[in-house]
Amino acid sequence: MTLDELSTLLAAQKTPDELNAAITTNEQLISLCLLVTDVSTLESHQKLDAAFHSLIESSAFKIARASGVPPAKINTLLLLFATAFEHSGGWGNIGTMLSFIPDSSIKKRLTAGRRFRRIPNAITGYAAVFEPVMQQLNGATHEDETDYSAPVIQVVLDYWRIASEQLTTHYPNALAEFQTLFLSANNQKRFPFLAHPVVQDAVTNPSFEAVPLSVENGILVTAEHPLLPTAQILATFDEHITQPINTDQLRWSNYAGQFRALV
Repeated sequence: MTLDELSTLLAAQKTPDELNAAITTNEQLISLCLLVTDVSTLESHQKLDAAFHSLIESSAFKIARASGVPPAKINTLLLLFATAFEHSGGWGNIGTMLSFIPDSSIKKRLTAGRRFRRIPNAITGYAAVFEPVMQQLNGATHEDETDYSAPVIQVVLDYWRIASEQLTTHYPNALAEFQTLFLSANNQKRFPFLAHPVVQDAVTNPSFEAVPLSVENGILVTAEHPLLPTAQILATFDEHITQPINTDQLRWSNYAGQFRALV
């Protein structure tokens, strides 16, 4: 399924039950589309945004939202969209996304990211939002029994990178003050992810080319050591992709017939 096909599917549903059934029937294809499709280009991000708006502007979604208790599959789809938005780095319409997705780790991460991407005054703004950003990320670190430390650290790295790019050349004093917030022992005690060696390396390393882009299970992510799927994504992929393929009796009977024909 492509993002264009997903847009068409979502727009065609007229009632919450129809929408819920469409998501259930196509859950494997939808999950694969939103978790695996490359949404790093402007064109693909525009298609992602279009697919999301096909959902929230559909009559089925509006009725479900008005009821106050949308079907669980609709919330699942919203979280899949949020994950795709986070991976794409597209923050232009993130405010719309945040108004729809249920409370979750990813909602807190997106809220934190939006705060430091909307700074009117670079000299004071990045330091001014430090506390609310860290509080959001602290709340995003765990959800139920799931540990989201890796994506939280990614947001911290983005925060430092964006701020330092703005401050390094023209406002070195402001950058030094901002850096002390990350290096403060008290802040590291309150927000333990700040003490992660990847964060500390990023904050104390003057060369951004050498700073890792992300972290997964304590492993630096570089060109030589690319980011691997998280346990959550692997579990989702296994549930909706691998298991259905492996248990597809028609598929395997076709293969068996082809094999017998060869021998």
